Amino acid sequence: MLSAAAAQAEVHISTVANTDSYIGGVTLDQNAAEPTIYVSETYRHRVVRIRLAKMSNGTIAPITEVIAGTGTPGFADDTLAGQSRLHEPHGLALSPNGTLLIADRRNCRLRAVSPDQFGNIAPESTITTIAGGNSSTEFHPNGSTYSANQLSLQFPEGIAVGPNGTIFVADTLNHRIHKIQPNPDGTVSPNSETTTIAGSGRRGLGGGEFFGDGGQAINSRLNEPRGLVIAEDNTVFFADSLNHRIRMIEPGISGNVDSSSTINTIIGSGPGLRSQTAALKQLPTNSIQLNLPTDVAQNGTKLIVADSKNHRIIKVDITFNGKIKSYDKATVIMGSRSDQENLPQHLLFEHYTPATNVELNQPAAIAVGPGGALIVADSHNHSIKLVGPTVHEWVGSY
Repeated sequence: MLSAAAAQAEVHISTVANTDSYIGGVTLDQNAAEPTIYVSETYRHRVVRIRLAKMSNGTIAPITEVIAGTGTPGFADDTLAGQSRLHEPHGLALSPNGTLLIADRRNCRLRAVSPDQFGNIAPESTITTIAGGNSSTEFHPNGSTYSANQLSLQFPEGIAVGPNGTIFVADTLNHRIHKIQPNPDGTVSPNSETTTIAGSGRRGLGGGEFFGDGGQAINSRLNEPRGLVIAEDNTVFFADSLNHRIRMIEPGISGNVDSSSTINTIIGSGPGLRSQTAALKQLPTNSIQLNLPTDVAQNGTKLIVADSKNHRIIKVDITFNGKIKSYDKATVIMGSRSDQENLPQHLLFEHYTPATNVELNQPAAIAVGPGGALIVADSHNHSIKLVGPTVHEWVGSY
């Protein structure tokens, strides 16, 4: 029998799917009848859906279906999603009405796959451009409002949807974050109202001085922002990747993120190696150094961080008290070694414990599902991992 300490430390880790490409983004369908994961196969230029299905003999199998992209890089729009062309898709999100949103990086666009007449996402669904594709290189003045089709994006990699359906886009190489408001009917279109909420457009650390904490977010300097997550109180948490920090944009006077919002760092103080932090040991957030964090997710009062080039996953404990938040403790929860190049694909449903024995290779994307199940894109190992329940427990919970 396990000791109490060992039982507490044991975490179920399973590889639930393997892909043929680097994984740039993942999102979970919270309303599906079975575990359903959307995955960006970035260098195959397509988005696939993976369902964990219980077979008639009681076994569980991943069923993969291509939803968007033919596998040939390029651009084709206003067509069936399965016949469209993407170019290095990254971040993914699902809107409240079931629309699949894609950060189509090298096409410099935000794409939307609309549900079909039955409310389902399928290769026969229509794909359109919501934002980007504008050839202008001029920035709109910070705080100004414009339509989504006037937005000029440069290699966007992150996308998230807030509680009220507002879309947030990490405009990675413009070093900015934008928000796109839903229309009165809840949909988002090229005419939707758009505002820049963070980033002056001037690059931070590496291209200039790191700047902004404690001040207005629109005046801050970001450096290739990527993954985002939106809290219930509308706080925006995001990976400021080449500033090697997780930062937050707090709601302004209106209660929403706007031009009066302030920005602060949650975790990270510049680039560092994983050896500087012991696994499974709580440390002050200001003592942990990140190395190219690429994504962030929220699980209740815990913020989960993909510390990509340190090959690990970090948990940050957050206390919400109205607008006051404390975030002074962080723990490495997954990832055991600093360099895991060219590992073979893992066997499906293989089990690891403890989580810090798992060998990751630049995990780039994460998502939290029902019951706190954590999905990790082990991106350079081309695999999707489930952290928390066993595969059978997860499937059985639906």
